[in-house]
Amino acid sequence: MKRKGNVMLVFIIQIMIFLLAFIGIVKLSVLRSPVDGIFYYPKPVQERAVQLSLTDKKTIRIRAIVFMSLFALALLILPLVFTGVWSRITDFKTAYARILTLLTASSWFDTIVIDYLWVGKSGFWKIRGAEDLPYRKTGRQLIGKFIRQPVVYALLSIPMAYAAVHIARGLG
Repeated sequence: MKRKGNVMLVFIIQIMIFLLAFIGIVKLSVLRSPVDGIFYYPKPVQERAVQLSLTDKKTIRIRAIVFMSLFALALLILPLVFTGVWSRITDFKTAYARILTLLTASSWFDTIVIDYLWVGKSGFWKIRGAEDLPYRKTGRQLIGKFIRQPVVYALLSIPMAYAAVHIARGLG
């Protein structure tokens, strides 16, 4: 019984680290102002920011590549490290369930905490000169994202679980 409790506690810690890394990347991308994260915004808001000389298209493109690459790396590497290296899970079903849970937790965290609460409810994300343009996701978009992403992650978790199990078995 104690072993199972420790395993669950470790997994909860891993989920928390994963979500902290996720929000850390978002916060890093908008460290100075929301204009730094303009690549998250709809095209009309990006175009207005360029018109207002708040940024330029090249900067938007470069920042999008840098931060989306960080997200991709975090979403791919952290679950492998947690599952294959830290927890050394050698059972495919367990590895799959763990990775799917991590990715789904990040998706729901992104939708509820970042998109709905932080972007939707705080004034931080408003860009001066573009207040008349919609920058928040609609309820319909949030619900669609809430449903769609876990389906994508269910498929992505298959090769990731296979890789995690392979890593764990290699570590012995």
